[in-house]
Amino acid sequence: MIYNFCGDTKGKTSSALGTVMRALGAQKRVRIVFFMKHWNTSETEFLKKMKESYDIDFYLSGDKEFIYASDITDATLKEAKEQLKFGNVEKRDDSDIEKAQRGIKKAEKYLEENPFLLVLDELNYAVSFGLVAIEEARQFLAAAREKGVHVVI
Repeated sequence: MIYNFCGDTKGKTSSALGTVMRALGAQKRVRIVFFMKHWNTSETEFLKKMKESYDIDFYLSGDKEFIYASDITDATLKEAKEQLKFGNVEKRDDSDIEKAQRGIKKAEKYLEENPFLLVLDELNYAVSFGLVAIEEARQFLAAAREKGVHVVI
């Protein structure tokens, strides 16, 4: 099954992590790739503790700069910087694409482990910002479906 949690503002990652909790409670293997985050959050600190008792692993593939968009204007950059309470807002560059590609590669390695659940947190943003090609994401999801791995995007 592929779950696609989408929408503006908060709630997507929280919903994904709720699904993670259900899977871990059933003693299932869970893997997570955070595409846009690089920093430790309360969630990642909790997940680190969960690794002691459950079959869970995660990877942070984001950059210290928050990716906004490749066609950003000075006005939209200023507005985004004013709205954000964390990180920085910058234009996309090659290092952002490289880090997202590392995330995809990690997701492929996780898929080889045949987890019950694989969370690709903020993959939709990575695709919309041009960090991951849509066809690459589709191929990955097709491979996950063939293996019977549940995926949360």
